[in-house]
Amino acid sequence: MKAIATVLIVMQLAACANIYEEHYNYRDGWRKGRVVQVATREQLSLRPDSDCTKGASADQQLALVSHAGAGSPVSHHVVLIPKNESFSAGDLIYVNIAHCDEPLVHRNAE
Repeated sequence: MKAIATVLIVMQLAACANIYEEHYNYRDGWRKGRVVQVATREQLSLRPDSDCTKGASADQQLALVSHAGAGSPVSHHVVLIPKNESFSAGDLIYVNIAHCDEPLVHRNAE
């Protein structure tokens, strides 16, 4: 009975991993990250490794996010925060570093 329960739990966890893979696939540019700062461009505390804020107005809220980078332990990326969305420093997110038109997505702790 315990063996069956264990198999069911493993299958359920594998299904959750597949959901992540389908919607926020690493090969499509999605990375797990964390919001470091929400600010206007002038208020940003550090220079990002990549920037997806072309055309942002001076008062547009931006999110500086950190994520595991290729070849470095942490990379920083800055993206626009849509006016109808809310993000705060410390929020766990998915960020697409390959396609600037993809918005940040909230994610749950693992």
